[in-house]
Amino acid sequence: MSGRYSMGEAAKKIGVHKLTLYRWEREKKIPPAKRYARKNERVYSDEDIQRILEWKDAIVDPAEAAAA
Repeated sequence: MSGRYSMGEAAKKIGVHKLTLYRWEREKKIPPAKRYARKNERVYSDEDIQRILEWKDAIVDPAEAAAA
């Protein structure tokens, strides 16, 4: 089953601030989120979150994350 998550909910699942998701999207590091037409809100599916997590894990060096 695929859930729908708001920007804030998705950010919590990914482990970043929602402004980080905005920045990654603006910098074209991640694909733009789908929009919920009624409110023009960004929505993320479980699959979207999984892809972002995989990308994030691939680029974040664990040693750098521990030092931060």
